[in-house]
Order: sequence, then structure tokens, then C-alpha cells
Amino acid sequence: MIAPPRPSNPDPIVQSNYRIEDLVFQTRELVVYRAQHRDGTPHALIRLNFSAEICENLQKQDRFPKGLDQLLILRHPSLRPVVDGGLDSIDAHPWLATQWFEGPLLSELEMTQADLDHLRAQAEDLINALGYRAGALCFTPTEIVTTTAADGQALHTFAIDYFSWFRD
Repeated sequence: MIAPPRPSNPDPIVQSNYRIEDLVFQTRELVVYRAQHRDGTPHALIRLNFSAEICENLQKQDRFPKGLDQLLILRHPSLRPVVDGGLDSIDAHPWLATQWFEGPLLSELEMTQADLDHLRAQAEDLINALGYRAGALCFTPTEIVTTTAADGQALHTFAIDYFSWFRD
């Protein structure tokens, strides 16, 4: 397991707005924490570990703010929305905060044909809504969180592949 970024020197914006509760997922490129915003709402706090060259390009070419602005307005019932983000003031690595959805990952569920049809319909609706940007969606079962919608139906929530999003 790779050690998470050092919490002894966190970005001041993240530190003042979020309290990290738990490490949820980690790879060399990505760290996801369950965090609580200062208003008490749960979020997923995501740190993207791009190469130094990509971080520099995100800053110089104004790509990160433009991509972040697009993510902040992007809304769909099946998409985990980005609600905050920035570039770490210490090392310029991007971070994002998304709405937290409680529920099992799709990979943990046994699904009937009706469940699969429902999942496919939600995914197709999301693809149609995103248009050409749908190429930046994550469709792996370990990335899809299943929760319950207001009508009692299963709601499969998808995430954006932020590496693709910011490289495009």
C-alpha cells in the first residue's frame, strides 16, 4: 500500500473547509478520502497525482480552472457531482470534492437481469446527457456506487475519470 499524502502540511483551503475522516481508496495516481465539510455534509475528497509536467500545464494554460468550472455545473441524477476543487497551494496537484453517496459498490452486488437493464438505462441516459464528454465516465464496477433514490429505486451513481477530463 502506498502512503497517503502527508497530512502535516495540507493545503490551507482543504484544511479550513474539510475534516478528513477516513482513507477510502488509494493508488499511485489517486487518493480518495471520506471527509466532512465544515457545514457538516459528507464529501469524497479526491487528490489527483499528476506528473510535475502535467501539473505545470494545468496551471500555465488555465486548463484546470476551465475543467473545474465545467465539472461544477455538470449535474445529472446518476452522476456524483463535483462541488469544490482547486490546485494544492504547496505542490499544485489538483484536488476535488464530490458529494458523498453511501452504498455498496456495484462489484459487491448480485444483480438480476432487471437490475442490469435498470443499470444500462441509467448509463445510457447519462451518456446521452454528457454527449462527447461521456468518454470521461468511469464504468468499472468498482467505481459505481449504488444507493436508493427518493422513489425507492436503486440509483447507480457514476464518477468522472478526472485524469481523462483534465487531459482532454
